[in-house]
Amino acid sequence: MHQRKIIKNEQYLDFSTLPEFFTVRKRDYEYILENFKQRISSNNNYFFYILGPTGTGKTMIGEKIISDIKSQYKNIHPFYLNCYNKSSYQVAKDLYDLIMKKVVRDQKFIDENVPLSGMSIDDYLKPSFAILKKYGYNLFLVLDDVKNTFVEYDKYLYYALSRMDEYLNEKNLANLPRSWVLTISQNKNLIEYFQDNVKATAQAIPSHVLSFKNYELSELITIVKERAAMSLYENAITLEQCERIGKICFSTNSNLNARFAIQILADAANMAERLGRDKILNADIDVVTQHNENGFVYDKVDMNNLNELDLHHIMILYATYRLLNAKVEVNTSEVQKEYDSLMEEYSMEYNSASLRDHLNISYPTFLKYIKILESYNLIFLQIRHGGKGGSTTEISSPTEIKEDYLKELKKVLDKRVSDYVDGSIKNKT
Repeated sequence: MHQRKIIKNEQYLDFSTLPEFFTVRKRDYEYILENFKQRISSNNNYFFYILGPTGTGKTMIGEKIISDIKSQYKNIHPFYLNCYNKSSYQVAKDLYDLIMKKVVRDQKFIDENVPLSGMSIDDYLKPSFAILKKYGYNLFLVLDDVKNTFVEYDKYLYYALSRMDEYLNEKNLANLPRSWVLTISQNKNLIEYFQDNVKATAQAIPSHVLSFKNYELSELITIVKERAAMSLYENAITLEQCERIGKICFSTNSNLNARFAIQILADAANMAERLGRDKILNADIDVVTQHNENGFVYDKVDMNNLNELDLHHIMILYATYRLLNAKVEVNTSEVQKEYDSLMEEYSMEYNSASLRDHLNISYPTFLKYIKILESYNLIFLQIRHGGKGGSTTEISSPTEIKEDYLKELKKVLDKRVSDYVDGSIKNKT
């Protein structure tokens, strides 16, 4: 294996990896941690809410808080639960499963071979609290990606977390486990969706709300510099180049600009290393971003990239962007349905069974093509884990999808379809 000249810690070129150190959001992190420490020392239940757009460091803060609580308090068991598209029933079940695996250390649950169904939410919450009490643990819970419907229609979980005495029918509060809950959501008005009885309960115990905003340019540049320091050898990239990456991504006006900045850093470093250099050049940054006088590459169709893609890739890309024109995120199933719809439209327009047969692909092949689009930085993929071990793959764009872009991409797609049909007819004759 050849000696790496630029990348020393590849893990930190992954946006999802918790950084060793960080300046941006550090003050917010310290504020949140200090509030939890005060409530833990006073032995009172406590709710904290971090609200703000996606890609602004909320989950990173939650993971860092969990890490610190776990290392500093032996009688607190911290759990992280992603609540994306889940009801409080599903979250209660996930919490019960985690408690069985990590507190009870039940081998059956560790092996994840125990199917449970037909139980009520109380059947999960009561034994969860009872187990914590039996083993002498308090509960620190991070609920990430909480949506409106979670709190609008499901009153139980937040109510239960603040009223363990009722659930366990205990009058001696001193013997009960305490709960400290950090809620993370993209909705700045989340708490307005609480039902009245939950809202009254939530207001009866101490709580704080902290709103995150999109990163400023200076913050974005700092994030790039810090990730470069953690992931690259000294002098592999200049401060000016870090600033350049930050400015490029800030110009996208996207919530995903920090994630994309780290992706550019990774792509430029890998490109320079593949070419045998020990330093990143401005040309490497240009190649991976296709930055030009007209702005960011995603503001117009990048023909250099599309020329390397075949008809299937371009149709999937157009299907994705057509959906993203109206939504921030879509999943792979939605894109496949849109792709199938386009396939039928073009097949009927050209009255071509050959075209339909050519475009008709299996779901595994479809996912393979999706991955190729991600490798060109045309889309972002993020796996969301659901209940019972299931997951969905969410797709988002590095920047806003504009109508002009869609029209230009549609022209490219139309020409590719036409070229294929013409070629198919010629081959028959």
